[in-house]
Amino acid sequence: MWGRGAIDIKGLGIAHLAAFLAVAGADRPPERDVVFLAVADEESGGLRGTGWLWETRPELFAGIAAVYGEGGVNRLSREKLLWWGVEVAQKRPLWLEVRTHGRGGHASGINPNSASHRLIAALARLLEMPRRWRVTDPVRRYLAALAPLHEGAVRGRFLDPDAWVGPDGPRGPMLPGQPNLFLDTIQVTELEASDRINVVADQATARIDVRLLPDTDADELLARIRRALGSDAEVEVLLAADPAPPSPTDHPAYRAAAEVLGDEAPVVPAFVSGFTDSRWFRERGIAAYGVDPFALSGGLLSGIHGLDERMPVAELRAGIERMTEIVARYAGRTTPEPH
Repeated sequence: MWGRGAIDIKGLGIAHLAAFLAVAGADRPPERDVVFLAVADEESGGLRGTGWLWETRPELFAGIAAVYGEGGVNRLSREKLLWWGVEVAQKRPLWLEVRTHGRGGHASGINPNSASHRLIAALARLLEMPRRWRVTDPVRRYLAALAPLHEGAVRGRFLDPDAWVGPDGPRGPMLPGQPNLFLDTIQVTELEASDRINVVADQATARIDVRLLPDTDADELLARIRRALGSDAEVEVLLAADPAPPSPTDHPAYRAAAEVLGDEAPVVPAFVSGFTDSRWFRERGIAAYGVDPFALSGGLLSGIHGLDERMPVAELRAGIERMTEIVARYAGRTTPEPH
């Protein structure tokens, strides 16, 4: 199955809808109500999707006990499934827009303090800001769950990450993506100034994607960012999120997912460096779990957000079956017979 969103996240949406229809169409109603919520805007922060619903229609969420959403992370090696990761905690977004101003005009003259030059200098100072490495409780729990699945030095590092990662960085090599578990990350993603090579714009703009560790003081980091950018730069917060506790692993919704997926491979409570709409629920004390019911190789996952994004039809069907069984089990009955 080829197409943008095959993995992220239309394939999972299909699995959720199929699970909902299967449970709703069963001969005997489930013990728990099951609600299917389809929203847009998650990639842009959710303010016009789940966030908008919480603000304008909070009664829709009355009595909600748990949520299954996206964000699960699974590991395969040489097509062998090593473990399933049910996401229980994630980073928080802090999206910023930075603006600088200067004298506009023709580009043929000297203009060292143009808006673009001021923005470039400000961003250079920001990117040189020292990194602060830190081990947080959700990452400790994640690595402790992964440790028994590894051997040797890797197991030791996972069992005692505080001895492996200090304030100045790791004491040894890391796997790709692992630094994101220990750092607040700052990524400049959008730049805008003049749209003509021979014109100096009077304003330049950058958008910055900051991802915070669960216990980072957002106000303190924002103050550091403002100091690094300097007085020439105006900073506007586009998106922020309050701290939220991890979802518990002793919750029936987590146990249902672990029981179903555990028939094929070990299940661990995962921490992810991205963020999803689960944050809207966790901020309000509702357990939310990112479950990816598809066992996909790294080669397939690398196609996410690309032109060649694709998922094998057989795995789509297998994921639908897993998701249906998870929802049915948590809803309080065995997997319904298909009609």
